[in-house]
Amino acid sequence: MNRPERPGPPLRRKPLRLPHYDYSQAGAYFFTTVTRDRELLFASTPARQAVLSVWQAIVPHCAAVELDAFVVMPNHVHGIIVSTPQDVPLVRAACRRPTGLKSRQMTPTKPRVVH
Repeated sequence: MNRPERPGPPLRRKPLRLPHYDYSQAGAYFFTTVTRDRELLFASTPARQAVLSVWQAIVPHCAAVELDAFVVMPNHVHGIIVSTPQDVPLVRAACRRPTGLKSRQMTPTKPRVVH
């Protein structure tokens, strides 16, 4: 599902992070991840199971977090990750990516708060 090209300069996204909030402190963080062009990548059962497997693999790789609610939709994923009170350097040391997993550098975004 490709979106039509928009004429003119590209839109700039409004920053979602609170300017004076310390995101390294303990708390519950709600996130949504959407597939590129909203492709229905998670519509099949094997794909949903793969996403669930990755979700469950977070805690063994990062002892400083707990997992809460999680749902896989056909083109996006919602989840709540609770960071536990820890010393920030210890959290960074505890949350290392697994051996062999390559990832690109990403800029963190503000989690959306659900009331």
